[in-house]
Amino acid sequence: GGGGGEVEVPDFPRFGVGDLYGSEVARNLAREAFEESEYDYGFDGDVMVNPEGDQVEIDIYHSAASETNQLLAEFIAQELENNLGISVTPEAIDGTRFSNEYYSGDPEGGTDTVNGEEVEWSNPGPRNPGPRSVTSNEAWDMSVNFGLNTYPLNPLTNQTFFDGANANFNPVGYYPQFDVESLFEQARQATSRDEIRQAFVDIFANLAREQPYIMLTLGDDIIGYNPDLTGPIENFSNGWDLPAWHIDDPSVSGSYDTVTGASFNTLNPLYNNESGAGTAIERAIDPGYTFDENQEYFPLLYDMSTEDGEVWTFELRDNLQFSEPYGQVTAEDF
Repeated sequence: GGGGGEVEVPDFPRFGVGDLYGSEVARNLAREAFEESEYDYGFDGDVMVNPEGDQVEIDIYHSAASETNQLLAEFIAQELENNLGISVTPEAIDGTRFSNEYYSGDPEGGTDTVNGEEVEWSNPGPRNPGPRSVTSNEAWDMSVNFGLNTYPLNPLTNQTFFDGANANFNPVGYYPQFDVESLFEQARQATSRDEIRQAFVDIFANLAREQPYIMLTLGDDIIGYNPDLTGPIENFSNGWDLPAWHIDDPSVSGSYDTVTGASFNTLNPLYNNESGAGTAIERAIDPGYTFDENQEYFPLLYDMSTEDGEVWTFELRDNLQFSEPYGQVTAEDF
């Protein structure tokens, strides 16, 4: 965002809106998928049936700690039943358990044919353990436990979700049907804001067509839920700058109340693997930098600079002190 010249926006489907919403559209898309499948799925009246002729039944997992997450799962279940005749059962689960047992698998690696070419999972991990033949530790159909932030401060981080065999997070076995790697490389090599915008227009237009996940869009101009919520810009953003938002006037002393989306057991960032701890850790540990009211980089612990975008220099502020009795902060501490 933020000004610049015109970028070319290709036509792409906006599923769930206007003519691309409803049972007729959903069933036609399902029939197209049936034709490409080796399994004999179909419809018996309003009901989607499996090869045995029984109604298709699936589960959708949601966070046991979030009523909002539960309502979202129930809404999706209702939509799938009304529009596709699928029986969907919402299941509550602890977020950490889902992450460790359902969202993860044993890294096996392997190869598969993608777009007519053999692709190797050369660096498999728990969240992308291998091709589709490598499954998670526990079986699951759908989940709304985790969301994907598709417009973070640095959009290049989206590569961690959408780059197939190279992605750090690919628990659903998504194989991009377009050359996503070259588009991310184009974005990395961009020398202007317009060039990087164009690269990501192309990336997200393709993702909109392929729908590797159920894309629930959320505008970045949403006003904070609490009218007393204030921050660096008029409208509440999508969460990356959460520590900059507060209720009423911030104070340099006294108590501070905040909330997290889930419980957690540690404030040590080296050992934490629970999403709920993020907010608390941000309060307990000073970050290296933040962003000012104009969304511009603002150094706190250190200043950052680079000449080529690949090698970065971090220069500590003078006289930074740990709490007693640990003394002055030095570069060696990092």
